[in-house]
Amino acid sequence: MAAKKAAVTLRAWFEESYAPMFLCDAARLTIEEYSQVVSLWERYTSNPPAGAITFATLVAFRDALRLRRGRAGGESLCSPATVNKHLRALNAMLSKLGPSGPRNRDALGVLERTPWVKQLRVPRPRPRAISDMHLAAIYRAAGEAVHPAIVGVSAAAWWQALIVVAYNLGLRRGALLGLRQVDVDFDRAELRVPAAIDKCDEERCKPLNDVCLRHLLRLRRGEAAALLFPWPLSLATLYREWWRLQAIAGVRSADRYQLHALKRTCGTVLAGCASPWAVQAMLDHSRLETSRHYVVADLREAVSRMPQPEVFLHGGFDHGSRQTRLFG
Repeated sequence: MAAKKAAVTLRAWFEESYAPMFLCDAARLTIEEYSQVVSLWERYTSNPPAGAITFATLVAFRDALRLRRGRAGGESLCSPATVNKHLRALNAMLSKLGPSGPRNRDALGVLERTPWVKQLRVPRPRPRAISDMHLAAIYRAAGEAVHPAIVGVSAAAWWQALIVVAYNLGLRRGALLGLRQVDVDFDRAELRVPAAIDKCDEERCKPLNDVCLRHLLRLRRGEAAALLFPWPLSLATLYREWWRLQAIAGVRSADRYQLHALKRTCGTVLAGCASPWAVQAMLDHSRLETSRHYVVADLREAVSRMPQPEVFLHGGFDHGSRQTRLFG
């Protein structure tokens, strides 16, 4: 049996075993991301059976991903972060074929040794929030949204509500797309975030301000159990629409924002009017240190408001002093 499983391709392993066994409770978009990795594997490798996959095969695949063009066939290469996202999924799939261990107890032991490839080194980028000007322009551009086509809800209302809720509550994409209408309590002005739809694995309740409530009212439909932000299309289509709205808003291609930038914008704005612990709670971080990387500190304003010693304001050293001549 093990020899037979070692002869299957990655596609067969994913569809027949991995997805049903290990992604049985995963969100649809998560399963779609794994399926995309399998498609890329088939495109950039000879698609060998699982037992013939080696470290060299994985390195060749990683290098092919690095040279892959970005979305929509643009000139930029695939970002290291995107390459790593694909490699994480690939390593996860292959790990279940290998021997079981303390951190991999449900592995099937089909392969004696699991092939594995190291991810690319990606320096942590400087946090980037959406500027007020761009945020307003993107919100207005959402009025020209085409997708999604939901009965009873316009695409414009869908996107504008998503932008407002993400900006005010700092929710991740997965949580936003997993919310149901029943999770919104309009009487108490609260939003319940079930543990099952986010990586926090903990149910949370977030307060809704009047702006959020007004936008969410536009999404109300008959079935309470229906998704609040239904997205029946692919994840790639979601991002294509998000990029298109930014193009309409006048955001340059080099400056466009990921959806996750709305979460960083939430943290940055909250940091100016709330305690660090409130920022941490709103962003659903287990550690305050993590929240720090989501806040874009306004150092220019901070420096401009720093009190200055009187001597600094009146020139400091005499022009003829030795110190001045050293820098003259």
